[in-house]
Amino acid sequence: MVTLLVRDEISVAQEGVEVVVARSQLTDVADKLYFLDQAFRAEARDVVEALCD
Repeated sequence: MVTLLVRDEISVAQEGVEVVVARSQLTDVADKLYFLDQAFRAEARDVVEALCD
């Protein structure tokens, strides 16, 4: 479930876990989630290392 909390924050909740993201963080968070998804789909050590930088 995605909820607009205040003008610049969005809450994403699933199975009792909630993540609140400010609008200014959305691009960075989206990029990291994309690479994390790719890491789970394949043996992608370089992707995981890039996320940790």
